[in-house]
Amino acid sequence: MGGENYMQFPDSFFEDEVRDGFYVPAIIKRCWAAQMELLGEIAAICKRHHIRWFVMWGTLLGAGRHGGFIPWDDDLDIAMLRDDYNRFMSVARQELPEGYRIPEHGNKGTANMVTAIWNGTKFPFKGGFLDKFHGCFFPQGVDIFPFDYAAPDPEDEKLQKELLSVVFDFAASIDRKDEDADKIKAVITSLEEALHITIDKSTSLKDQLYLVMEHLFSMYTAEEATEAMYAPDWFSGKPFKWPVRYFRELLTLSFEGMEVPAPSGYDDILRVRYGNYMKRCYTGACHDYPCYRQMESELDKAAADRLLLRYHISRPDIKRQANPVPSVPEKLAGSFLHLTERLHRQIDTAISSKDTERAKTLLELCQESAIHVGTLLEKKWDAEHGLRTVGLLEKYWELAYQIYESLAQEEPVAGYSDALGTVQDEIRS
Repeated sequence: MGGENYMQFPDSFFEDEVRDGFYVPAIIKRCWAAQMELLGEIAAICKRHHIRWFVMWGTLLGAGRHGGFIPWDDDLDIAMLRDDYNRFMSVARQELPEGYRIPEHGNKGTANMVTAIWNGTKFPFKGGFLDKFHGCFFPQGVDIFPFDYAAPDPEDEKLQKELLSVVFDFAASIDRKDEDADKIKAVITSLEEALHITIDKSTSLKDQLYLVMEHLFSMYTAEEATEAMYAPDWFSGKPFKWPVRYFRELLTLSFEGMEVPAPSGYDDILRVRYGNYMKRCYTGACHDYPCYRQMESELDKAAADRLLLRYHISRPDIKRQANPVPSVPEKLAGSFLHLTERLHRQIDTAISSKDTERAKTLLELCQESAIHVGTLLEKKWDAEHGLRTVGLLEKYWELAYQIYESLAQEEPVAGYSDALGTVQDEIRS
């Protein structure tokens, strides 16, 4: 449960940088590290109790496409099947370190059914906390999504949605001032009789109704289900329902140097959720970026007369004054190297897990990147070092093509990583 075994990151990890054309300031890097530290605590509890968990949504996309955080994202999303989720919630409060915040019940007052585990509620200026969370003085959290089992047949699913609609519409109507009190009592009585529950009229009615919705979401069990889904999305009509085996049979993906469990059908999940998910789209988050935006004013109050360092994004932040400003060809070559290094790690994972199709898709991206950068250099910059780089990019493309063909013909591809890396080193030098 915690202790002094903190995650290790190289000093360079905490430097501001440009990833995929997006500026990531140092404070976001510290938020990332703090979240991963918190994830490590969650993972340790799950390991002790044999609880299955897996990365999901933007974190799954980041693992599959970037090998880490999406540069323009700043939170961690994981998920658990309902039975695993219930077991985790039953032990987490006792086993997470003192000071961690776990909501009594997900997001009370909403139908999102998401639990966010936070490393605290205050701004700690004590060294121990700051050391553990890598200098991040903003509280950080990890979102945990419960995945429920789908109804075994269409008629059951239809009935489930009808019951949910009644409860949801009733919950939404409670705040309306013109709602008749006798009507509300009648609906409550009907729900109690139909669902065999008791609603406490002395406490928040809306919170209880959302608990009823959660009960309805989780009414089917693992034994009778062949599909699973994040129920609020399913209820809202989104086609996010997948075979249960995706979430029972897990594989590992690299995420900022940490091996994380992922659904075995993650490619299908990402394609249904995002379409062509390998295409960069500089948007998509459903919360404010950066994650600490709303906390900044609270930090000012908590800091009192302390002098706080303010982070501002500006052009000089991106440039390293100790190094000469690189030329355009150097920038292009650097972007190519940064991208392909990440793709190579993902190719390694795909080949080791025998996911040949994904490995081929990633190799195609490597080839396309080499062609794109080489074409730009050839058309616009004809300096000697630019043309020399074009020749190396052609060499890289040919090698990637040979590896692709070997995979397509199910031939062994041992040593491919070293071969591609050798060409990368030539480009780098």
